[in-house]
Amino acid sequence: MERAAEAVAALARATRPDLVAEVVREPTSGGFVLNAFGHEFTNAFNNLTNVVLRISPRGREHVPGVLLNAHYDSALGSPGASDAASCVGVALEVARTLVADSSRALDAPVVVLLNGGEETLMQAAQGFLESGAFSRNLGAFLNLESTGPWGPEILFQSTNDWTLGTYLRAVPHPRCSSVFQDFFDLNLFPADTDFRVLAKTRLGSLPGVDSAQLFDGVAYHTTQDDFGRIRRGTLQSSGENALAATRAFAARMLSQAERERASRAQADLFSSFSEVDGEDEEAEEAPASLRVSDQPEEGSVAFDVLGRWAVVYSHAAARVLHHVPLGVLVAAALMGSLLGSKAPRLLTLGSTATSLGSNAALALFSVVLAHVFPAALGALRALVSGAQGAS
Repeated sequence: MERAAEAVAALARATRPDLVAEVVREPTSGGFVLNAFGHEFTNAFNNLTNVVLRISPRGREHVPGVLLNAHYDSALGSPGASDAASCVGVALEVARTLVADSSRALDAPVVVLLNGGEETLMQAAQGFLESGAFSRNLGAFLNLESTGPWGPEILFQSTNDWTLGTYLRAVPHPRCSSVFQDFFDLNLFPADTDFRVLAKTRLGSLPGVDSAQLFDGVAYHTTQDDFGRIRRGTLQSSGENALAATRAFAARMLSQAERERASRAQADLFSSFSEVDGEDEEAEEAPASLRVSDQPEEGSVAFDVLGRWAVVYSHAAARVLHHVPLGVLVAAALMGSLLGSKAPRLLTLGSTATSLGSNAALALFSVVLAHVFPAALGALRALVSGAQGAS
C-alpha cells in the first residue's frame, strides 16, 4: 500500500512538473470523547499508522484540499477484502489517474488518507485530523466504505450541503437514498464510519459524503470477506464515481478560493477608499454577494432512479410536496360537502379517508416486511445450516 502511494508520487515527479506529490507514513496517538451504543466514553489509541499521499497543483497551495479517505484495517478475524482493502485500491487508483491524465489540470490539492484504525471506532482518522501533516486547509471529503463485497455502491450519508448535489451531478452512476441518512441520524444502526469524525454535522469540521457497496452483506465482517467475493465491475463503478466526485469537489474548492480572494480584494479596495476619504480606520465589509458563506444549507431529500438519475430537493420543498395528499383529502372532502348527495362516492370524506388510510397502512406494511422478511430468512438459514452464512 505504501509502495503503491510512493509509485503514484514517483509518477507525478517524473511526468507532471505542474504537480507536487508527497507521501508520509505517520504514527498517531491520542483520544477523544465518543458517544456510541448509548454510552459516552474516551476512545484512546496509541501508535496507529496512517499512510498519506498529497498531490498539489503548483501555484494553488492556497486552495483548500479534497480529502479522499479509506481505511486498511479490518474487523477481527476478517480478511477485509471489501471492507476496506477494495476502498484503499480505489483511492490509490483515483490518485494515479489524476496524475496520469495530463490533459486535465488539477484544480485543488487532493489528500489521500489510508488510515489504520476505523474498525476501532474511527481512531486513526481522528488522529489524522488532530496531528496529521496534511490535515490543514482541507475543504471537503469523500469517505469510501463497504458493507458487502460487491456493488452498486450508494451514497448513504452527506453533510446536507453543496457536497450532495455536486456529487450526484458529477458521478456517472448516481445512487443515493436519504433514508439511510435518517437511520444514522436517529442512531438506528449499531455501526458507524469515519464520516462521523470528519463531518461538520457530527464531530468534525468538513463538508462531505459517505458511500459504500451494499450487496452480499453476509460476508461483512466475517472470514468470507475475501477477494474472490468481489464481483467484476464493482471497483470500476466505485472508482468512476470517486474520480468524478474528487474532480468536482476540487473544482468547487478552486471556485470558492477565487471568490474568497475576490471578496478580500474588494474589502481591501473599500478600506483604501475609506482611508482616502478620512473615514473610520475599520475596513468596510465587502458586499454580501461577494462573501462566501460557510453556513450549513438546509437538509435535502435525495433518491436515485434506477441508478441513472438522482432527484434532490430541499426539506422546504419536501414540506410542501409531502403535504399534497393532505391537501387532496381536504379538497375532496370540501367538494363532497358542497355537492351533498350528488357527490360521487369517491369524493365523500369517509371514502377518501378510508382509501388513504388503507394505502398508508399498505405502504407501512411493505416497509416493515422489507426489513423483517430478509432478517427472518437469514435467521432460518442460520438455523438450518448450523452456522451463519454457511453455504
